[in-house]
Amino acid sequence: MLDLMAAADAAEARGDAAAALEVMCRETMDDNGRLFWRPWRISRLDQLITLEPLLPRWAISRWILEQATQALDPAMRCGHAAARAVAIELRGGRAALPGIDERDAMARIIESDWVYRQLVLYDHGGLASFLRRLAAGDLVAGADRIHDWVGVPMRAFRFERREPTVLHWTDLTTGEPVTVPNLGAAALVLPGEHVIGRLVPTAEGRMFEGIPLGVPAEVAAAVAEGAGDWVGALRRQAADHPDELATTIVRGNQLVTDVPDLVWRHVVLDSAGDWDPRSDGWEVFVEGAIGLVRAAMTGGLESRDSDELLDPWPCLGAVLCHPPTLERLWREFGPADAPGLLALAERIFGPGGAVCRELAATALAAA
Repeated sequence: MLDLMAAADAAEARGDAAAALEVMCRETMDDNGRLFWRPWRISRLDQLITLEPLLPRWAISRWILEQATQALDPAMRCGHAAARAVAIELRGGRAALPGIDERDAMARIIESDWVYRQLVLYDHGGLASFLRRLAAGDLVAGADRIHDWVGVPMRAFRFERREPTVLHWTDLTTGEPVTVPNLGAAALVLPGEHVIGRLVPTAEGRMFEGIPLGVPAEVAAAVAEGAGDWVGALRRQAADHPDELATTIVRGNQLVTDVPDLVWRHVVLDSAGDWDPRSDGWEVFVEGAIGLVRAAMTGGLESRDSDELLDPWPCLGAVLCHPPTLERLWREFGPADAPGLLALAERIFGPGGAVCRELAATALAAA
């Protein structure tokens, strides 16, 4: 599979999602009959192909981050090893790692550890190396200020409140208020809770480069005061209160949403209401997605918005950007739905809102 991996990586580095997916489809299973490719990578490529006309340039920048993390770059061998060592240390050592064997445990670190990803991309130069050595000019040209992302520091934030399209935070280093687009970074964060993350520049303003990490208040304060020593703050927390530190990413396709897949899928199934366990699972899911969109169009999502445990708006945005669901949505709406879809577009940031406008245009064209 090494030749296929290299070919898929090269296609992505050129910015050719369709070619990368075609390479991966040539051989999908490993010798044990299991899916060889990461499911979220397949989903990411499918989304890039389906939403290509609607994607903002910052989504391409996020695609570059994913590529830089997974790239087989000889120049990054030491960086990857150092990042793994820190991630393992913060989880309590090798004996504390989940997995069926050593190989599985290491794969879980590489695929789903937040600290590992941050160290590889930024502190050990993975993003800079990928841009310099592997990324094609066309890919970089389509991105949004990606070279400016390289040196962005880690910062600590307190969550204040949310609106459908905007999240309000306080930067603990400066005490200044910060607003970012609502892609779902606070979908599971309550007002007054803290995160650490990197705010990167884009043409649409600053946003998190990916899902920030929820941390206790004392860790956030230490990061704010520690002149960039965010790893030291996590080390002290891991030593003093190991049960209060979780660095696992709930993985998914995070190009256009910061809501973990399990979260927005839960919201969809909840919208499906009571359903027969013998029913076709995909049909139940699609009906739930349609019901969620229609509830939002008629104001039914407003009551959920008052529930501070979960932010429904970025979950809806994730649903609208899910290619298999979107295929059904194109056929669902008629001319009478266009005004509701256009109004809904104003309450969803990014590609989700753009999808609503396209759905409205399609519905009107069918009249």
